[in-house]
Amino acid sequence: MDSAYGLDNQLQLLDDSDSSTPLYFLISHKNRCERLGDTIENMNQFTNPSMVHIVVADFMSDQCDARAVVRARSSRIPVRVLSLNEEFSRSRGLHVAAASVEDADALFFTADVDMLFPPDWPTRVRRHSSRGRALFFPVTFTLERDAPTVHSPCTGSWSS
Repeated sequence: MDSAYGLDNQLQLLDDSDSSTPLYFLISHKNRCERLGDTIENMNQFTNPSMVHIVVADFMSDQCDARAVVRARSSRIPVRVLSLNEEFSRSRGLHVAAASVEDADALFFTADVDMLFPPDWPTRVRRHSSRGRALFFPVTFTLERDAPTVHSPCTGSWSS
């Protein structure tokens, strides 16, 4: 590791081939079922979905059925939908989703329903993470509303 970034030289990152560490994608959601379905379907393309799970905190969507979307669009990765009967809060949803995971060794990746991932994403997350010591916090590009969900030139903004 490069100490110029203030990282401890003793830091042991997970081996990128170590797929035995559970990786949970946490998503807060309300009334964005089309995007949620696109994201779930995209995650089905992971090249190494072993030990990958998705937890969706749904804030009582009233314009769509998040559970039905998950059932229809997930095939390779287990998805759990938690129903929250309260006002939408992204951070509250992520907190509840994380608290629902009982495995103390699990890695978490917080995601949004607008996010699409390359097939090797679980490997990248594991490669750049260390349980209890280092987190992976990539810079992302957010599409503008109604932008296409395919990889094409589109408009949006960068965020971290």
